[in-house]
This record gives sequence, structure tokens and C-alpha cells, in this order.
Amino acid sequence: MSTGDFEVRVLGPVEAFVGGLPVALGGARPRTLVAALALGGEAMSSGRLVEEVWRSDPPPSATATLQSYLSRLRRTLGPERLERSPGGYVLVVDEELDARRFDRRLAQARRARDSGDLRRAATLYLEALACWRGDVAEGIDAGPVIREASARLFEHRLLAVEERIEVELTSGRHHEVVGELEGLTGAHPHRERLHAQRLVALYRAGRQADALAAYQQARAALVDGLGIEPGPQLRELQQRVLDQDPGLGLHAPAVPTAAVVKAADTDEAGRGRSGRQGPPGNLPMPLGSFVGRVGTRREIAARLAGDARLITLVGAGGCGKTQLAVRAAFDVVDGYPDGTWWVEVAATRDPELVERSVADALGLPASQDAPRYERIADRLGEGRQLLVLDNCEHLIDACAELVTELLRRCPRLRILATSREPLDVEGEATWRVPSLELASPDAGPAAILASEAAQLLQVRARWARSDLEFSPDDASTVAQVCRELDGIPLALELAAARLNVLSLDELAERLTDRFKVLAHGRRSSPARHRTLEAAIAWSYDLLDAREQLLITRLSVFAGGFTVDDAEVVCSGDSLPAEDVVGLLGALLSKSLVQGRTGPTGRARHDLLETVRTFAAARLDDRKARELADRHAERFADLAEQAAPELTGPGQVGWLNRLHADQDNLRVVLRRGGRDAARVAASAWWFWLQFGHASEGDRWLAESLARADELDPVLRLQLHRGAARLAAAVDDPTRARDQLQAAIGGAEHLSRPATLPEDHGLLARLAASAGDHAAAAEQLAVARRHADRARSWVLAAVENHAAVVEWHAGNLEAAARAADSAERGFQAAGDEWSACLARLGAARVAHQLGNVEAAVSLHRTNLARGLDLTVSSLDFVGLPQDLQDLALLAGEVGNHHLAVTLAGAAAVVRTAVELRGSTAERHDQIMAAATEVLGPGDVAAIYAVARGWPVQEAVRLALERTADLLGT
Repeated sequence: MSTGDFEVRVLGPVEAFVGGLPVALGGARPRTLVAALALGGEAMSSGRLVEEVWRSDPPPSATATLQSYLSRLRRTLGPERLERSPGGYVLVVDEELDARRFDRRLAQARRARDSGDLRRAATLYLEALACWRGDVAEGIDAGPVIREASARLFEHRLLAVEERIEVELTSGRHHEVVGELEGLTGAHPHRERLHAQRLVALYRAGRQADALAAYQQARAALVDGLGIEPGPQLRELQQRVLDQDPGLGLHAPAVPTAAVVKAADTDEAGRGRSGRQGPPGNLPMPLGSFVGRVGTRREIAARLAGDARLITLVGAGGCGKTQLAVRAAFDVVDGYPDGTWWVEVAATRDPELVERSVADALGLPASQDAPRYERIADRLGEGRQLLVLDNCEHLIDACAELVTELLRRCPRLRILATSREPLDVEGEATWRVPSLELASPDAGPAAILASEAAQLLQVRARWARSDLEFSPDDASTVAQVCRELDGIPLALELAAARLNVLSLDELAERLTDRFKVLAHGRRSSPARHRTLEAAIAWSYDLLDAREQLLITRLSVFAGGFTVDDAEVVCSGDSLPAEDVVGLLGALLSKSLVQGRTGPTGRARHDLLETVRTFAAARLDDRKARELADRHAERFADLAEQAAPELTGPGQVGWLNRLHADQDNLRVVLRRGGRDAARVAASAWWFWLQFGHASEGDRWLAESLARADELDPVLRLQLHRGAARLAAAVDDPTRARDQLQAAIGGAEHLSRPATLPEDHGLLARLAASAGDHAAAAEQLAVARRHADRARSWVLAAVENHAAVVEWHAGNLEAAARAADSAERGFQAAGDEWSACLARLGAARVAHQLGNVEAAVSLHRTNLARGLDLTVSSLDFVGLPQDLQDLALLAGEVGNHHLAVTLAGAAAVVRTAVELRGSTAERHDQIMAAATEVLGPGDVAAIYAVARGWPVQEAVRLALERTADLLGT
């Protein structure tokens, strides 16, 4: 209903805090008047009301118009609602005003909170916040009164939100508020309390790495937005997360509560801060912060509480086995009321003295009379005790014998051991301790600085310089240092100590000579941990002569190797090929070689870069050259074997094999010579398919610079590859020159099999340049040469023909050619090329107005793209499919989906070397979406999609386009 100019209903901006008042005025200025009267809190004079309604530019009739508004408002509400007093006008709406209800509910919530009734407090906070139904001054030209009231109420609302979150956290509802806090910190990036609450919620949810990443995001927001560092409370909270402070309330549900000790409550082994006497033992007090490995500690505790009587922590030197054992033992010390005992085996050199070391730890006097192990077994008896044996590797047999005897004689004993290889006794559960987690290569600054390796570097750097704080600008250098040092805790600690005299950039530069730079550790450290070289030498010196021989030869590989690779390259000279498998197994068990399953199911192995550098230094120059020659020949052979398979049914396996061996191929290419040319001439299709066209183009150019030294067949292959890669990097002139050279070479050598595709690409280049006559001529030549060619070549010519017809405007002919190409590639087993043909067909279908067919073809490509490769999604067609789908989504009005798909396209594009030919389409998509959704929403949607991992981006895009045409 309506009364004159007044519309009797709740309306927009005033609804937020005049929600119960059933009146709003039909215009911006009358609505501003109602808001000013409602929020002013006191009598408002005519002058102040004019200022509120018209700001600094009132018309001559402002006073008369204001009186008209007020008169009509009084008639609508009744004189009791709009009172006139000597001081001005007062709107009497206290009971109806949402602001008043908010204040009352908030006061009630705080009283419930203070009395300890957290459940009722949470309910009342929610009721208070429900009074908010929009921004206070939204849609009106607010004057000073409204602005002041709006700011005050907004601050009260945020305080209420923070207080409610605090109640939820205190009630143990951290999982429920994690997502909400992510949104709140994004919306209010400068409120440290919200950031702190997010850290706590993530940490209590068992997500320590995410909590540390949240700190880095908070710091970036404060530094970038305000130019200030986080306050002391937020910095202290970060340190407590790093220290895994039990006071933050991190729990491990999988572990019985009684089995987990709160280490922060213990000042020394066996005695709490309260003076309470704890279980007996000699467990050393952990010193300093312990970064990462939360899940590992929980699992160790759970397994010790279960049926695992012996757990051996196995790993390379410096990986943190000892510190992990100390922390894991502290975690469970209360679960062993009869004692937790620490035995340092490293200081013992004589196998006969291992038993003596254990007896000393247990406080047993020396004796020559008792039978072996008898006194230790009697001392341990049937008590529930934990024995920790640290650094067993150099006396492995003696430690294995001791452990076997004690476990047999002491039924309730648990043993936690550390060693660089398993003890290999019955009932042993081995736990490989890897290096600290590194950030992924495509991680952003926050994720890099939150990674375990970066956090340890940061914490230890503060020991060297208390004021040192890594910023987002430092992230790439931090990642480089952590990657160079393989995430090895000892190496990172030694590097951090150097930051007292070097800058971070200087440290990164000097790591090429890492053993010299990281040559001084703490005096309190064992000798084997005072330098990085000593840590590796400790393990190397324990190897037998043939194991040492193999590991030095394995240093020739870069990025990993298979057993076959090792047998071919490393055998000879006192090392028969048939012995390599056994020796490699020994190096794996001793943690000097890392094993993993390769992308094609073949076992792959690798050395940490620090181990590789150490081992390579032990090769003489002659042997190093010989190994490099054998390595180059091996991978040139591999590339030549792969080349014909890359366009057939086995392409996925071979693509992934070359992808896994990219670093080895690069070593050969950097070395130069004929083997480098063989790799370049064979691997160009791999670079093209995996989106590394720019890199391949560089390698082809280097090999062609020395083409005179090569045989004609190899030169022909180089010219053909160089032409395709030049076209891919958008250099058509060079591509044509290389094609002419390739065609001339093929005719001279009487090798007609390559001519159809080469003439087809020439036709395509001519069409792209607008020379349709030359394109038609070259296409006719290509088709003539293809009469007797194999099916794949016919498909390639038809694929070029589709592009030629498309440029000429012959869309129906282009569609037929693209369809023929797709079917031909599929028949040949070349799914990758079929996807590119399908991409062309989709674009032609779109131009012909067959949107449904275009969407279907693009979605087929997304599905096939997920299957095409295993180790990487560097597939050049996928970002184009995603962007075309984004364009289609925008055309049917689904701009939210359009922006999401554009973000997904950007994710995949960053993983490949794709030129910016689609930038114009991207801008078109984003501009159309911004006009409908607004810049804020578009930026938020795009940022979410850009945060997806590559495979997830493709998978989610496939899911979200299922109903694209029905939107």
C-alpha cells in the first residue's frame, strides 16, 4: 500500500537498521532523511537535516522541501512517531530499530559468555548478528551523522563477529569456523584478531602448514596494505604454532589421550613445572623450535600405543631423525610409567660396547660377571618402558642383536631407533624420514613461506638475526635455497646460521659451493653434524668399496634414473651390470638413494642434490668425462627410440618417459655435440606436445648453428622440428625458412614421406598471413604427395587444410577437414593431435552457430586431456578449450562460470609456454563479466579458480560445464 509519496514497506538501505520501521520514502533524499533521523540518536535541527540530505550543495528550496518530507512522514507514522522539540526533530522508533535490538542481544551474549554459558552465548551472538540485513548507508548519499553512525555500528558488528568466533573456538568448534574465517580475513585483511583466530582454528584442526601459510597471508596483507609488520601477539602466535605449543589445544584423536605428553608442561625429563615427579628416565630436553612433522609424530605415537614394538626411523644424514625421535618420545612419555630411556649409540665405536651404553643409560654399574644382556633385561623386566636407540647405522649388527634379545625377554618394552638403514629384524616397522616438505614449483609466496623447509630456515635464521623476517618478496629466493639444499634440516640450519653475515640473495648465490659455505655448525653439535660435508661423509664412509663406486657414478644423472639407465651408464670397471641392482638396493636401504615410482609405472631413483654434489667430487676428470659420454649416448638413444612413438598408441607412456627424463636430456643438450643434436632432432614433438615450445626452439637453434658438422638426415630432422617450433612460438618467417630447407633436404635425399606434412604446414602459414592463393597451391601439393602416405600423414594434411579453409572463410569445408583429421588421428592412436583437431572443429562449429556441438567438442577435449598424460598436464590445447568454453558461458549469460573457466584457463596456461594469442578473448570475457557482476565479484571468482591445482582446474571445469547450455 502507499500513502502519497511514501511507500509503506521495508526498503533497501534503511532496511539494515530500520528494519522494523514499516516506512521508507520513494527517493534517495527522503530515504537519507529517514536514516539520519533513525541513526542520529538525538534531536536533529532543520539545518543539520538539510546538511545530511543535500550535503554541501542544498538548493534554495531545501528548507521548504525538507518541511514537505517531514509533514508527509508525520502523517504516515503519526505525530507520536515524529516529535518536534526545541532542539529539532526526533524519530521515536527505539523498539523497531534493528540497531537497538542488536545492542540488547549483544549485551545478553556477553553476559552469557562471561558467566561460562558458551552455548547460550553463541546463540545470542547469532541472534544479534541476524539483526544486520545489509550495509547501513548502502545506496544513499550519507552525510556526517550517518557516516559516523555507520562506522560505529560497523565496528560494533565486527567486534561481535570476533567475540562469537572466540566463543566457538573456546567451545571446540574450530572445524566449523575455519571456512568462515577465511572469508572474514579476506574481507577484512587488516584486522589482526581475525587473522589470529584463523591461525588457531587451522592449528586446532590439525593443519599446521595451513596455519603458517595463514600467518604469511596476514603479514602480506598488513605490509602491503598498511606498511606495518604484524603486532607482537600475532608474531607470538606464529611462534607458538611452530613450537606446537600444547596450550593452543592441538589434539590427536587417533592417539589415546593418556599416551600423549604436553611437552610444554615439562622443564626437564621426568619433572613438570608444577614440581610433580614424572616417569623415570633420561630423555634429553628438546631445545629450540621443532618445525613440521605433526602427522608423523601422531602416527609414531599411535603405532607405539598399538602393536608396533620396534619402530626404526630411517633417513639420510641430517634429515632430522634424532630430533624427531626426541619429540616423538616426549609425546608419549606419560604412556610409559616405568621409564623412557635415551641411548646415544653414535659415540660408541666398538660393537661390544653397545650393551654397555644401554646399561649406562639405565644407571647400571659396570660388571663382568652377568651373562650378556641379562642385567639389562632384568632391569627392564616386565615394566612398560620405552628405549630410544639413536644413530645405530655404524654398529647395525650389534644393535640388531641387542634389540632382538630385549624384545624377546621384555614383553612390555617398546623400542624407537634411528638409523640410516633398517635394523632388519623380525617385527621391525621402518619409518622413512624424508627431508622437510618443499613448496611446489608453482606455489605463491604465502605457500612458499609456509612450507616446512622455509619455516625451519626462518626460525633458525632468527637465531642468527633476531629481527630477520622473510617477506613475500623474498619467497622465490627462499624457495631456491630450500630446493638447493633438498629440504635437509641440517643443511637449512647451517645455511640459516650464515645469514648473520650474508644476505638471503648472497646465500643463494654461494650455494654452488655448498660444502664450503655450510662448513661451520654449533660447537654443541656432534662432529658429524658440524658441517654439511661431514654429515654426508659419515654415511659415505660406512659404505663398502663397490657401493662407493656406484654412488659416485650415479652422480652423472640429473632428475633421476631407472635401473636400466644405471646398468647401462654405470657398469664396467669392477662393476658388472648384473651387480647394479643389488648395490642400488643397498644404497636405497642406507638412505643415500631415494626411490619412487615413475609416471609410467617404472621404478625411478635419484640422489639428493647434496649427495650428488658430494659424490661427483669424488670422480677424477677422466672418469667423469667417460661417464658423461655414456650418459649422453644413453639418452640420445632414448630420445630416438621415443620419437616415432609420440604420434602413436604408445604416446602417453613415451611422453611421460621423456618428461621424467627432461633434466637428463637437458644435461646432454647443454653439453652439445652430435648426441645433443640427436636429442633435439628426436624430442621436438615432445616439446611441442608438452607446451615447452620456447625451450625446444632454443635447443634446435643451437644444434642447427653447428649443422655443417652433422649428417644430412640429422640436419633434415632438425629443420623439420625447428619449423614446427618456430611456428608454435609465433615466428612464421623463420618457420617458412626452415620448412623450405627441410623440403629441399627431403627432395635431395629422396625421402618423400616428410613432404606432405611440410607442404601442409607451408599452406597453413600462408593462410595465416592472408595469402590464400599460395595457401591453396601448397595445400594441393600436400594432398598430392599424401596419396600414398600412411593414415597419420593424411590426418595431418587434413588438419592443416581445416585451418586453410577457415582462414578463407569456407567454414563448411573447414568443418569437414577438421572432422576428417580428428578421425584419422584417432585411427592412428594419436589422441593428442586428435584433441587439437577437435579444438579446431569446436571453433568452426561455434562460428556456424552450432553452440551445442562446440560445447560438446570442447568438453570431450577436457576429458581426454585428463587421460593423455600422467606426470604433467602441460598440454597446449587445454587452456584454449577452457577459454573458449568461458566465452560460450558468457554468451549464454552465465558470467560466473565464464570467469571461473577463464581462471582455470590461466592456471593451465601458466604451466605451458603458450604465447598470448588468446589475450584479447580473455579480456573480452572479463570485461563482459565485470559489467554484469562488478569488479569485486569478478576478482574474487577469478582468484578462487586461479588457486586450483592444474589437474583440479581441468576436472572442475569439466564438471561445471555439464549443464552449460541449460543455464
